[in-house]
Amino acid sequence: MRAFKSWFVALGSRVDGVMTQIENQEGMVNAAIRKTRDSVAKAQIQLNRVHQDGVRLQEKWETARDSAVSWRQRARDCMDQDEQKAIECMRRSKGVQRDAAELEKRLSAHRSAEGKLREDVTTIKKRLEELVEKRNLMRTRQTRAEAQRVAQHHVEVSVGEIEEIFDRWEEKVTVAESLGGFSVEQDSFEQEFLDEEEQATLREELAALKRSSPDGEEKGERP
Repeated sequence: MRAFKSWFVALGSRVDGVMTQIENQEGMVNAAIRKTRDSVAKAQIQLNRVHQDGVRLQEKWETARDSAVSWRQRARDCMDQDEQKAIECMRRSKGVQRDAAELEKRLSAHRSAEGKLREDVTTIKKRLEELVEKRNLMRTRQTRAEAQRVAQHHVEVSVGEIEEIFDRWEEKVTVAESLGGFSVEQDSFEQEFLDEEEQATLREELAALKRSSPDGEEKGERP
């Protein structure tokens, strides 16, 4: 018995140690999840800013493109009346065209950067979902392990003692079953009738004995 209890205590200590390590690891996972969530939030904010910058850059490029077209049209409209004016319009049209070309390059590079950042945010979000799912799965397994640990930790009897408990339990159940469901008052009531019947039978036997002769023959009237 002592050896069994010593082994059980040692096993319980090992289980407690393992569960402590599991709790520490869960804390590390929770910290990683918090950091990942913070990263997702910051990346999403940055993505929104980059997108807004792209929208403004797109507007500038469209404005420069439309302006270049407008200056060329002005040059066409006034070239017959005022050549110098038409030349100035063409000069401005070319300048705005250069600005539009530069803005188009910047816009293309910006779109590429925004696309990569959006992919990064999507990847981080998926990673976060995986971490949460794995954490929840491990929590479920940990809950089962803790339930088993609690159940085993409170068992302080050996297998033989458990068998003795079952034997005593079965003995009590057997006694209860043998009573057939009758109450104590019903048994006493029945016993009262049995006692009276027994008394009557004994009286009859005693009367017969008195009537019997010493040699065993029943006494009769003399002639």
